[in-house]
Amino acid sequence: MVEINKIKSKDMKKLGFIVAVLFIGTVFNPVAAQKNKKSVKNKEVVNNPEELPEFPGGEEARQQFLWDNTVYPREAKKQKLEGSVVIGFVVEADGSVSNVKVVRGVHPLLDEEAVRVTKMMPNWKPGTQDGKKVRVQYRMPIRFVFDEDEKKQEE
Repeated sequence: MVEINKIKSKDMKKLGFIVAVLFIGTVFNPVAAQKNKKSVKNKEVVNNPEELPEFPGGEEARQQFLWDNTVYPREAKKQKLEGSVVIGFVVEADGSVSNVKVVRGVHPLLDEEAVRVTKMMPNWKPGTQDGKKVRVQYRMPIRFVFDEDEKKQEE
């Protein structure tokens, strides 16, 4: 009878250890999972937020910024390249612009200039969802067109 009690005692210790490990695992794993969900949630990009991001000063200021800072590439002028480059980017929760890429290009010369000027933009007023600032996917066309005076000079 003494030997049986010893075995039960050893087994009980092992069982107690296993139960403790399982308990700790169930207590701490959900916490880690919640932290991971939060970090993933912060990286989510919202396509249609309740409030859209806004360029500082509004739409007219954005257009003026593009007008003032876009340089028509000389070689593109020589080749008489025109068209609208559609740029995609993310307005981050802090308003900065990231992940700038060409969604629909015209020619590498024009595409490169559109990306360059987009990366120069100042921080935007971020978009919001449920009262919180969120990352928002944004698309913007940048149109490259010769003005009439340039067209006449070329002819």
